[in-house]
Amino acid sequence: MSTVTKPAEHPGIDKEDRLHLNVVKLKYTPSSATVQWALGGVNTYLPKMLAKPINYFVHAEKSAPLHDVSFVAPPSQVTAVLSSDPAERRTIMELICNRRNHGDFSGDVFLTGSGVKSNVDRSIAFVPRAANKLYTAGLSYLEMITYAARLRMDISHMPTLEGEAYIYERVMQILGMMELVWCKDRLIPERPTTRGNIGGELRRLSVAVEFVNLPPVLVLEDPTRDLDAIVSAKLVECLHRFTEKGHTVVTSLVKPSAQVFAQLDRVVVLSGGRTIYASERSNITRFYCSGPMDYSLKDGMDTADFLLDIADGVERPTGARKAPSPETLQTQFEASPYFTNPAPRQDTKSIAVLPVNSVPFFGYFDIKESLRLVKKTPTVVERAFFVKFREYEVLKKSLSSSAFMGLFIGYFLWNDGNFGDYCLSLVGMPYIEVTNVGACLFLMLASLFGMQVINVHIICQKLQVFRYERSAKCCPTFGFWVAIFVSEVPFTIFFGLVFSNISYYMSNMKSGVDNYFFYMGVHALTSVLGFTTALMFAAVSRREIIVRDFFLFCLFMNSMTSGFMFQQNAMEDAIVDISVINPLRWAYEALMVWKFASYPDGDKFLSGYSFDTFHKHKVYPILINFLIFDLAVLFLALIPAPNTLRRRTEKLTEEERQSEFEDVRFSSRLTEPVKPNIFLRESSVTGKTHITSQPSATGLEGDGVAQGPTVFFSNVTFRVPDRRSPVGYKNVLNRVTGRFDWGKLSAIMGAEGAGKSSLLHILGGQHMGTATTVNGTVFYNGKPINKNIPPWQRCAFVEAVDEHLRDLSVSDVVTYAMQLRCADRTVFKQVGLNVKQTLELLQLTDVMDVRTKDLTFGQRRRLSIAEEIVHGPELVLIDEPISNLNVKDASIIMTGTLRELVNQERTVIATMHQPSAAVFELFDTLCLLSKGRLIYMGRADEAAAFFLDAPELQFDFSEYANPADFLFDVSGSLIHNRKGEYVDAPVLEHYYKESELCERYVPPDTSDLLASNFNSRGVQSFNNPLMAGLPASTGSSINSSLESGSVRKDQRVNSDGSQGTPVSSFDIGREESTVCPKGGSSKMLMCALFMESVSNAVQNVKNMDLSLESRKAGILLRRSWYTLMKRYKLVVGSTIVALFIAFNFGWILGESTDEASAVTAVFAMGALLLIISNVQFVFFLFHNNEVFLREHSRGLYSAFIHWIVDDLPLMLLRTVQAFVYAVIVHEILELNEDGAGFYYLTTWMIMLAGTTMVTTIVYTLPDVRSAYSVIPGVSLLLFFFSGLIFKPATYPEW
Repeated sequence: MSTVTKPAEHPGIDKEDRLHLNVVKLKYTPSSATVQWALGGVNTYLPKMLAKPINYFVHAEKSAPLHDVSFVAPPSQVTAVLSSDPAERRTIMELICNRRNHGDFSGDVFLTGSGVKSNVDRSIAFVPRAANKLYTAGLSYLEMITYAARLRMDISHMPTLEGEAYIYERVMQILGMMELVWCKDRLIPERPTTRGNIGGELRRLSVAVEFVNLPPVLVLEDPTRDLDAIVSAKLVECLHRFTEKGHTVVTSLVKPSAQVFAQLDRVVVLSGGRTIYASERSNITRFYCSGPMDYSLKDGMDTADFLLDIADGVERPTGARKAPSPETLQTQFEASPYFTNPAPRQDTKSIAVLPVNSVPFFGYFDIKESLRLVKKTPTVVERAFFVKFREYEVLKKSLSSSAFMGLFIGYFLWNDGNFGDYCLSLVGMPYIEVTNVGACLFLMLASLFGMQVINVHIICQKLQVFRYERSAKCCPTFGFWVAIFVSEVPFTIFFGLVFSNISYYMSNMKSGVDNYFFYMGVHALTSVLGFTTALMFAAVSRREIIVRDFFLFCLFMNSMTSGFMFQQNAMEDAIVDISVINPLRWAYEALMVWKFASYPDGDKFLSGYSFDTFHKHKVYPILINFLIFDLAVLFLALIPAPNTLRRRTEKLTEEERQSEFEDVRFSSRLTEPVKPNIFLRESSVTGKTHITSQPSATGLEGDGVAQGPTVFFSNVTFRVPDRRSPVGYKNVLNRVTGRFDWGKLSAIMGAEGAGKSSLLHILGGQHMGTATTVNGTVFYNGKPINKNIPPWQRCAFVEAVDEHLRDLSVSDVVTYAMQLRCADRTVFKQVGLNVKQTLELLQLTDVMDVRTKDLTFGQRRRLSIAEEIVHGPELVLIDEPISNLNVKDASIIMTGTLRELVNQERTVIATMHQPSAAVFELFDTLCLLSKGRLIYMGRADEAAAFFLDAPELQFDFSEYANPADFLFDVSGSLIHNRKGEYVDAPVLEHYYKESELCERYVPPDTSDLLASNFNSRGVQSFNNPLMAGLPASTGSSINSSLESGSVRKDQRVNSDGSQGTPVSSFDIGREESTVCPKGGSSKMLMCALFMESVSNAVQNVKNMDLSLESRKAGILLRRSWYTLMKRYKLVVGSTIVALFIAFNFGWILGESTDEASAVTAVFAMGALLLIISNVQFVFFLFHNNEVFLREHSRGLYSAFIHWIVDDLPLMLLRTVQAFVYAVIVHEILELNEDGAGFYYLTTWMIMLAGTTMVTTIVYTLPDVRSAYSVIPGVSLLLFFFSGLIFKPATYPEW
């Protein structure tokens, strides 16, 4: 354990040297007039399919226009920029620190103060929103900041030891200010999280990295995104330590909590690209709630929410019929006394942040700055080596794959290298061993070249970090170019030589030291070429998947023109000429000459390949030339793109004036009155929208009474395996007991890891995974249990993750969701009405024709809720309904939907992490968990008083404005009482169980209730749900009218639970044999679970309602076909690939199709390419599988129906493509007409077999990256046994 050293104090900036950041009338247009003119021509004259990719690459980053943005960020203060538009926040943050490199702007951004330096880039540090993706995995926090300090600080004038000591002292200062000293030795994971305490540490680490050289101004983009309120407040508290030393801090915030907002000094609010407020935080209520503004801030409403409501047009002045436009709000603020003129005085020293004139060398780079950065090359190289040795998993994977491939090839080629004295038999045919050796030489080269695809994700990650550091002007392009080459190439050569040595000695290829070194030299250069090719593609294209696709395409094209698949005398002369740019062709030719030229008949054998005139030693300069070319392209790709940010000084044309007028006009508010206070307890819809769902909608007969159930749960325990625990498991929930009443909006709250989502999943009957144990009792009131009722009829369950078919529109998604929930044919007439009313309820009508992949995060969240409530359920369970949503989306969900459902007597239960005070006020009932224990169950508005009135707890509420924040800290044991002690979960649980409140929510005796057992060991059959069914009135109409918007609170439900006494329950199970004890047989357990699941599946098929399942099969078939056809790029692209493969054979072979070896190669290579071309559908299949898993868990349809129907459209598409491919190849090769049918049938079966294989791999593996790695490997393994590489006669008997 390392010793924590107390860091030295940062002395701070002298008052006279502190800097102001002034933004003066800043206007910004995302793309310049030239680019807009070019894009107009592209969109006008090019087809849509070609124009869209060009638009995508030009508008790679989302931007928002700005209109006369003005504010001042003084030193020693934290200035926050608030806006509901993330593109707006990103644009202003990048502009004020000169990180935006495209578009037109006018206005100015100044740094003013006597401490202004000539180099603006060294005065401003920028922490981007995606900083969590830019850490160097494998380094510790201390090492990460140390290398950042060495890159950002100038210590060239100091002696080496003195400079290192100075850097260490500075690093410890920053670690102390960011509260990271105690965890400075923690390693950064490969996939860093963005949530929880670890996410907060990493976010503070990113700030420390940029602040290590003590810049006067620090700019942060959304630093609190995805963080809890406590963790966010701790981050802002650390930022205040910077301001205390005289630094200027400017940060954008998504939606600050009350704790974070209270720590801000100044607030800037943007709306429609305009500044509607920019002053002290204390002046907000004085400006908006008095004078001409006349807004009203209600008690209990967060000030941050109030400001964002004004910006979004949700709030309006008292008595006004519409909200003012952003232009009006900006004019009113600039006319007020709270507006500070940001223009610097003439007597103040200042410097412009944004470029005044054109950048030298056409905006590519600055020579002087580049020379300064080159001096950092040794540090970059040292870090690259240090990081490489920390990549344990990558090194282990590369070594194991090299050794496996070497052993695999060596086993099949055992001693074949010593085949005799001649290559050809008496009849002029090569011996089988000779053919195998020639194939082996090619296969080893292709394997060495292709194995570099394993490291693509690491290469892309390092390039991402480099681009980030390059933009921060701390990492030279030349330095990274050298570092990535010298740190990766030795390992690449080493792993290649491991593979080569194993195969060389096992095959007994050739004796002699010279022969050995030549063989190893060619293989080493081929490995390096594979790595540099992958690195070149990664530098050109930034997306990992595209890099893998390009690399595999390059590998196959090189293989086809290498001289092995098709011999050169069988190829077209033009193809032979083109093959000179193929490194595999020269390496293979050299090894063939090296192996066979010394035999008496070697020249005759090599003449069949046209290799007889080549000298083997020419291969070294040829491969080195290819290597130089790759490195040159890599260096050019690493040079930053030209800066096209242009200052607009000329007069506006009439078209530009009209464009700006349109921007202002469309930014105005709607004339329809907007409810001023969005978080009222009544519904914002006021009962005008209802989802009509007749009793036949669910196939159940009801009594017409629409009423949600009362949910009881007793002694619920949930365990998961935990190898670190001495007992082998961990209790996520520990004997939790409580009740959720009908017609109430209930919340399950708790700190991270409290068990909120686990409890909600158990209440909703969701599958809890394998090797888990669930004990306890959950039951609903109503009629006896009907275990045949699927989960979707019992309740609506909305997961925390939004998964939709990406290319369907919003209305399509909701329509198909309703159709799958229609258990009766007569209900289909209600589908359109229910869909329409659901879209209106969630305010999705405006985007009903938009594809789901183009929706915002909040719109996707609302769509997930719409899918589940479209059939009118009476119990709604939602996991994290408003997490990371803006105020508008949160208001639509909380008041417009959930509160509306409660007003219609539904039961709504939601998990909430840390809601605002206004949101918390909406809840009727609160279930508070702490480390899996229930510490409160009762009225939400009495929860804080329950803990504050306890004399033995002695909590203090004086520092809190939001009760939810106080309860969150109590749950997480993050608050100490007046004694200075932290109260843990067992103490809080004991206090609750001893209180009178606990007795009110204890379920009645369930011994006389109907109960059923179920197997909770993670194997759940379709017809054996976890929970009891809802009452028979589940599908009844929910057209209950509201009583003038009143909310039913504590009505029809007595505190003793006498109303709605449950008459049915469901035992969650008592067996605890799920978690295999230490020393037990886990294989026997998994075998038993598998056999039981198979038995349940067979029973489900037997009990299937054929009429209902056939209707659902038709719906799924229509949806699958429609989804596939909407992916027109995928359909057209896969068809083009099939055509390219077919015509490519004819292009290569020309008129030499009568040679048997060429035709054989076409058959084998064609089969391989057809199989591996299915990799195009990985994303499509992966997203389809995510949707299937969610819908199947809800019992919408069986896995059998999905297996039969869902992939049928894809199979039909591949059938057509296989037929087109077969026809073209058949005509090119001029095959026998009598065997055409057999060839077509074989091609079709190969195509479908490949599609099925890829589908199975995608459905089995956890992520897309794994699928992209496994599919080429499996395809090459099939190709290995095709008979083209090694002759079947030499295979082992097995």
